[in-house]
Order: sequence, then structure tokens, then C-alpha cells
Amino acid sequence: MKRTIISLILITGIIISAVGCSKTNSSTSNNGVKIIKIAGVNDAKPFTFIDENGQLSGYDGDVLKAINKKLPEYKFEYSGMDQSAMLLGVQSGKYDIGTCHLYKSAEREQKFLFPSQPSGLSDLRLVTKKNRNDINSFADLAGKKLVPIPSNDARYNIVQDYNNKNPNKQIKLEPIDTLSSADTFKMVASGQYDAAIYPAPAFPAVQKELNLDIKLAASVAKVPTYFVLNKKDTELKTKIDKALIELKQDGTLSKLSIEWYGNDVYKN
Repeated sequence: MKRTIISLILITGIIISAVGCSKTNSSTSNNGVKIIKIAGVNDAKPFTFIDENGQLSGYDGDVLKAINKKLPEYKFEYSGMDQSAMLLGVQSGKYDIGTCHLYKSAEREQKFLFPSQPSGLSDLRLVTKKNRNDINSFADLAGKKLVPIPSNDARYNIVQDYNNKNPNKQIKLEPIDTLSSADTFKMVASGQYDAAIYPAPAFPAVQKELNLDIKLAASVAKVPTYFVLNKKDTELKTKIDKALIELKQDGTLSKLSIEWYGNDVYKN
């Protein structure tokens, strides 16, 4: 009897183990295609947002869909959230890719894997009051007041680099922990500051909501933007790099730039 019970236990254990081994991995679909989980910011038009069908849309969303067409061995699945949750989710490994017109920084490179190829270009422009025509370059900002910029923002580094190269025409650069787009624009409209630096494609949506006495002025830089990947996704990074090169060469990135931004940021 004892031997029979032991035998039943062993057989049961083998059956349970076999069932466990036959389960489909949660990161693989039924047809063997590997699922890549992507987190996008859900309200950052025109870069990323959730559309009326509950799908990730915008420039970054469409670039990712174009990449997925080139990588049939993967199935991209999308979720929308705020930027903090997106970055934490990618860093922790809950998501493989995060996206929202992201700039590269030394701090972010410690936490994330960046593709070698950018997914876009950010056209950074000056924002001034509508009646001002005297600020059309960084040089024009010397002696004037620029809205503070978070020190971990690529815009801060761009101004800092300009100052290093132009000691006789320095821009007063004020760091800040965080500052919303609305507060940035209100500081310019009120005359508290003379100008701000802001990505041109995002300006119309915010200005439409606020309707302030401000305008987009001159372009001062075009900064590469990226997806971020979890540190473990090195193979995925290599494949995304190849796909992005092809999408730039075949004109897809330019086409999507025109569709979402109203102009081709890849033109010199």
C-alpha cells in the first residue's frame, strides 16, 4: 500500500511537471511570434496618444507600427499611460519599449537601452510674445530672460553648449526641477520671461487650449528623439536600428513627419 501511494505521488508529479512545461510562455503568442510590450504616453499629441479606437497613435506610434511590419518575428502590443509610469515600467522590465519623443541624457542612459538610430528629430524653436520680432536666435537671447529649463532636459544641455562656445554672448540659464508647458507659455505671455524653447510640433495643441499672446519664432536646434528599451533587450535594439535605417532611407520617416508635424523635419 505504501509503495502504491509513493508511486501515485511520483506519477502525479510527473504529470504536473509535464503540464507546466507545455504552457505557452506569456511573452510568446500562439503562433510562436514573440510579443513585445510597448508603453506610450496616452495624451502627448502629436507624438503619442490613445485614439478613439483605443490604439496608440501619433508619430511615434506610427513609426513603431512601421518597424513591426519589418520585424514579423515580433508582435507589438501597446499600452497607454503617463510618462512617469511608462519610464518606470520599461526600467523594471514590465514593458520592453517606452516612447514619447524622448531626448537622450546621461541619466537616462544609466537606466535604459537606447537604439543607436533616433526615431525622430525634435525641431526646437523659440516661443515669444506675438509682437516681438527681436528674438530669432540664441545670440538674440543674450541679456534677455529665458524661461527656466529642467537640468536633466536636452534643451538645458543645448543652451549650456551654446554658452560654452559663445562666452561673449551668454544666455542666462536657470535650472528648475520641473515645469509644465502651460506654465512655460504663461511666463512668456505675461512678460515675466522674454522667450522659451519648445518642440514645435507640440506647440499648436497647447496654444489652442490656452490661447495666449505668444507665437513660435525661429528654429534653434534639431535634436534626435528616441525610444527607450529595457536593458535586457539588446537583440531587439539591433533589429530596431536596422529597421529605422531602412525607414529613413525609404522616406517613411519623412512622410510620417509631414503627416503629424506638418513639415519634414529631416529636410536641412
